[in-house]
Amino acid sequence: MFSEKNIKIAKYLAIFLNNIDNINIQKALDELQIYSFQGIRQISDEVFANHQYLSTFINNVQNYIQSTNLIEEDSEIACDFFITFLYNIFLSRNPENQFVIQPCAEITIKQKIWDFFHSQEFLEKTAKSLRIEYKYPNYNKENILLIGNCQAEELFKILSIFQDKFNIFVLCVNYELSQSFQDTTFVESLTQRYKFILTQELFDEKTFGKLITANLRSLAPEKVIILPNIYFRGLHPDLVGYKLYSSPFIDHHSSIAFKLHYDKITAKSNDNLSKNIKGCIDSLKKEQIFMNSFLELIKRDKRWDVKIFDFINNNLLFLPLLLTFSHPTNLLITEIAKRIINYLEINDNKYSLPSSEFIVTDWINAPIWPIYDEIQKYFSLQYNTPKIFQCKGLYKYGLTIEEFINLSMDKYSEIEDEEFIPVYNELGIAENFY
Repeated sequence: MFSEKNIKIAKYLAIFLNNIDNINIQKALDELQIYSFQGIRQISDEVFANHQYLSTFINNVQNYIQSTNLIEEDSEIACDFFITFLYNIFLSRNPENQFVIQPCAEITIKQKIWDFFHSQEFLEKTAKSLRIEYKYPNYNKENILLIGNCQAEELFKILSIFQDKFNIFVLCVNYELSQSFQDTTFVESLTQRYKFILTQELFDEKTFGKLITANLRSLAPEKVIILPNIYFRGLHPDLVGYKLYSSPFIDHHSSIAFKLHYDKITAKSNDNLSKNIKGCIDSLKKEQIFMNSFLELIKRDKRWDVKIFDFINNNLLFLPLLLTFSHPTNLLITEIAKRIINYLEINDNKYSLPSSEFIVTDWINAPIWPIYDEIQKYFSLQYNTPKIFQCKGLYKYGLTIEEFINLSMDKYSEIEDEEFIPVYNELGIAENFY
């Protein structure tokens, strides 16, 4: 049975939208700051100058609620979805921008929402008029399983919210797998329980056990659908993932910091850090890294059942598609979700997905890697890009490249050369530079 909480939120949202003209949005945002692609800036009247955009957004929300059953049975995801709507309305968020909301802004926005829903007028008049109608889940729906990394998790959230024709589940392989996944019987049971298994390509049996794609296809070839696994280094050529060393953003490292530390250019003794960083960016093998990653993407796309290369190829230089080399923007992950819907042949008005402006992923809380000016100019990118390193909960105002490199080198200085140099060579850092 649908939870009363979810149904109330749906109805509260409708009331909220009907009363939007009576709410002073600007007052709710006074003296708040956000991180945008242009860096830190004060929210001003200009944010809401385009009233037509805000009105259109609200109308789209209202129309979508009327035409689609958004509530999943007892799903916290549905709650998150409606809160996302409220955030978007308060922020008048441009769907092509990825804002990282400061904690103080997030708290204030939540407080404004709470104040509205718990105001005396609302509770005494509007809330009493709400009619809670319970709906019962459809137990005859077909089951679909998603297998993959964090991209599969985000696809699961999107598909779980915006369709009700099947039950969808996710199995994330980011973490150490339990012994049960080494069990052939258990994996065989998955192929029996689900009509479709949508999986990213998994090759290493030591890591993924019997979940490797070849084994799944041998067990149930008609059920297995290969999903995209987005990985593209071309716009973030210095970004390196390495879990054994710590950086300001946990396991996200810059090969520039690795190189400067290897060259014994320490942050404390170097008065020309900015100059050295620029020299490293200039000497990055930008075009070679871009093309190698581009060709690899073409090769992988040919093996995927759900294709996405054409969309990336047509839009990469014109629209923001990547937050890091493996974290897509809302625009790209929503497009993948739409193509999954098309592939499963349930793309009708009832089950269609909304535009990416309605989607908020967990990646907004993860590291967002800047695209440097030199990279933007070199590839003639036609959109604004972040200029600072951002990660929610770490470094309130973000980090400039000088600050990020400086802090990284401080951490590397604690590592003995006998340990650092083999890692430097293993990661192939020198191969990224001329």
